[in-house]
Amino acid sequence: MTSGLSYSFGVTPSGNPAATVSVTPPPMFISGGLLFMCAFGGVANPYAVVPTAPAGWTALSPGGSAFGVFYKVATTYESTYTVPFSAACMAEVVVAAYPPATISASSFAQIGPPVNTCTPAFPANVTSTQPVLLFAGALDDGATGITSGQHSENLPPGWTTIIPPIGSNAQGAPGGTQSSCIGLSEYLGPTSNPTITSAQAGTFETGFVVLSFAQPSIASPVQQTFTVVRSVNGIVKAHDAGAAVNLANPAIFGM
Repeated sequence: MTSGLSYSFGVTPSGNPAATVSVTPPPMFISGGLLFMCAFGGVANPYAVVPTAPAGWTALSPGGSAFGVFYKVATTYESTYTVPFSAACMAEVVVAAYPPATISASSFAQIGPPVNTCTPAFPANVTSTQPVLLFAGALDDGATGITSGQHSENLPPGWTTIIPPIGSNAQGAPGGTQSSCIGLSEYLGPTSNPTITSAQAGTFETGFVVLSFAQPSIASPVQQTFTVVRSVNGIVKAHDAGAAVNLANPAIFGM
């Protein structure tokens, strides 16, 4: 069982770089819950572009990062979000909805290029009740001999996939505009370092987010004391000491 509620995504048109990507809110979210956004894109040179958090969103990823992970507290009504990139690119943006929670920690890493496998370090001090989100992005090199087409990645085995890898199709030639993809998986509690793979050599970007949910409080039991009157209106009924006494529940017939 995962804690994610739903997700939505937007991508640049196939083979048509753009400087913005728009995405609608997830189909199901809770007012006061958390929304997470991940944005990633690629161009021919430099290897990646930088997304900017839309108004009302806060960045978790480092400033100037090509792999943007942002969050906000959901309101009752959410409208379409538009993410600007530092240059026209092939890009995708995903948004995932979660219940109200506290972000306990986050960490980010870049591995490559060019590699087909990455194993980022799992966060420390995660407890058995904390869900850990793993945003994973893969970007092909766009170098000579590497095809710039639909990029793909395999999320770590043993993790629950929340958003399967979603990519933009550059429809380019080797050395052209680089294509990218991003996905989201979740794991409850501590585990070993996850492994992400891709059939296309390139650069991996990863972001861990550790969540904490408030534990429901259970009130202390309240002891109630009743006084049993044994004789009412001249009717006397003896009870032995310690005998069980039950409340009467007589049958009532309708007229």
